[in-house]
Amino acid sequence: MLTLVSSTKTALKESILSHIDNSETHIDNQEINDLDIWDINIDNNKFTFIDLIKGFIPKNLSHFIDHFSKQKKLTSKILYQFRMKMGHHIFHEYWLKRCQEMEKKDKDLGINKNLKKRHYGVDCLYRLRQQSTINKYEDLIGIRNNIYYGSDILGYYDSCTP
Repeated sequence: MLTLVSSTKTALKESILSHIDNSETHIDNQEINDLDIWDINIDNNKFTFIDLIKGFIPKNLSHFIDHFSKQKKLTSKILYQFRMKMGHHIFHEYWLKRCQEMEKKDKDLGINKNLKKRHYGVDCLYRLRQQSTINKYEDLIGIRNNIYYGSDILGYYDSCTP
């Protein structure tokens, strides 16, 4: 997961620099590291890297890019390119490998398409996931608490298109 975070930081830097004409623009890696979006733990009360993978774009990332681009339209293009790079990387480096591993596991366990169809919607044929020990909130309590107790209610965008 840390290699994914690292490659995402690199993709962010490349996306910004590819759209800005000013050759004197320098983005320090520490500036990118200082963004509070790189935490890989699940937390319903704050924005994490998992949310970024899901496609949510935090407002502070948008402001960070605005600092360099100075134009909302250009910021949207940069964010779009960044999301496309990240999505492409996740698909080819992680998702396809995961699917191959799942197919191999199904084959090793003797699970075929007919068996999957018979058990569709009934129960898992096997359980891969361990139950998390992290307290999770139901019904978006994290967002509800932000609304009730005041904080930046919309601290993210749910999608970004040019």
